[in-house]
Amino acid sequence: MGITGIAATRKVAFWLLAGVFILYYLGAYYSPFTSSAEDTVFRVLLGLSSLIIIVRSFHLKNDIGITPYAILIGLFFLYVLLNSFFISADLKPVRRALLLVLLLFLVARIEVSKNSWIFGFRVLAFFSAAMALFSLMNTYRLGLFPMSYRSLGLKGSGLSGVADFGNTIVAGMHYAIAFAVTTFLYFTDKKSGRVLLWSLLLAILSVYIVLTFARTAWVACAIVFVVLGGMLYRKTHWRRYLPPLLVLLILLYVFFSYYAGYEFSSRGLTARDEIWLSTWNSSIASVKTFLFGHGAAKALEAKALSTGQVVYNTHSVYLETLYRYGVVGLTFLIAIMIGALSILYKMIKHHEYGELAVFWLATLVSGSIVMIVELNSLITTPNLLWHWLWMPVAFALFCQVNLNKGTS
Repeated sequence: MGITGIAATRKVAFWLLAGVFILYYLGAYYSPFTSSAEDTVFRVLLGLSSLIIIVRSFHLKNDIGITPYAILIGLFFLYVLLNSFFISADLKPVRRALLLVLLLFLVARIEVSKNSWIFGFRVLAFFSAAMALFSLMNTYRLGLFPMSYRSLGLKGSGLSGVADFGNTIVAGMHYAIAFAVTTFLYFTDKKSGRVLLWSLLLAILSVYIVLTFARTAWVACAIVFVVLGGMLYRKTHWRRYLPPLLVLLILLYVFFSYYAGYEFSSRGLTARDEIWLSTWNSSIASVKTFLFGHGAAKALEAKALSTGQVVYNTHSVYLETLYRYGVVGLTFLIAIMIGALSILYKMIKHHEYGELAVFWLATLVSGSIVMIVELNSLITTPNLLWHWLWMPVAFALFCQVNLNKGTS
């Protein structure tokens, strides 16, 4: 294969990966595909792109990026395979894990430039804010707009199939992704005119997120904002901190003056403590389940709460991991997250990817905290954890592969 052909294959792989990101990030708001068709398209795009990169690496006689962190991730997915085969006797989780492996491999091997990342962030910020604005206006028109605290919670646009999430937490966490991206642009853009634009988009997204009344989304946004603001602070940009800090102080004053008592006393943990205790007891029922879990394919047990509600969600990624994969799997997960945080932190002074490392570090820090009380399905087809956990891991893997090449 000639130099021209090799360059062409790299571009094809890049655009296939871009297609994956478009489907994942924008398809959450609107997709022309059915759920099953979208899964098929994901598999095809990931598979073709991976095949191209493998063939390209073979012709260039490049290694495939085997680093200590890659070995750790590989051992985790090998454990998932063994767990599925010996504990669950069901290889369905392996097929799902393969999608994640391909995602990690592609992000690590396709050197997406900083400008390409920024362009993608801008597209997501505009698209998501437009969807949020449309949703606010349309729900108001239809009489579905919250007119008092928790009278309703926004979870869609009022139009079936368009920004329709069906659940306030899912809606809040999806828009929190856009909030994180827009906050990054707000703190890093050097042109004052665009900074005003990002601040407007942040205001639109913030209104929608607040009106979902999803506390996990509030927390996710707050953590992302604090980490990004702290780690991207520059003395020349100190004025950018005044408007959001003023708004934050006003919101905190209103919240703690009028609603904090209700949230902390009346609503509290919303029976999550019962769910967590039940999951913990199931996980430690025997030495085998504690060490290796009930199996990767094991459905979570139905939990009847004192409120009369029946739930099938642990409301904690860590407890779900313990339940399905045991303490061995949970140890792998925590090691992978700590490894990613360490790599991203070391990368923050990189001349090209440093600011992006800060973004994914902030995303992972926020996700790791939210995962204590929310989110689910550690290994599955594309879900919220692809952004809040696996994309930071993938970018950390990319950083280590490039550091080992001597990139700095």
